[in-house]
Amino acid sequence: AALQWHGWDSIGEKRLGVIEYSVDKQHSPWQFGLGSIQSPIAFHGLVYADTKGTVWRITNDSADFPPLLKTKSISRAVDYADVVIGSNHYVLPAHATILLDTGEGHIKNELRFEGYRKFGVESHISFSTNDVSPGEVIKR
Repeated sequence: AALQWHGWDSIGEKRLGVIEYSVDKQHSPWQFGLGSIQSPIAFHGLVYADTKGTVWRITNDSADFPPLLKTKSISRAVDYADVVIGSNHYVLPAHATILLDTGEGHIKNELRFEGYRKFGVESHISFSTNDVSPGEVIKR
């Protein structure tokens, strides 16, 4: 991947550094396919992070698809938010947008991530010293 400083930007109240990145086809982990046709896809985008290194937005764009796949481009953006779960804070996905250009039309998919919860179980085992003495066999 190639990385380059892109500058400063703001999301809400946050002042964020923006890093531009690009990954060529030869090093891309992404395969785009239709049936038996599989093609690695180059992509590029931006990462928005604060001075502590917390990422608040990631974007990426892909183009140059094989003509048989009938896709001109795909653009994605994921926004992150501080989410409280239980008594802890986590930075988790909050919103994502995916735009697909087929050359004949556009498809937009919006996702919202909400309702994060902590699921847990607690159990306690206690033993009474009055019930059975050590080595005693219980007969029923």
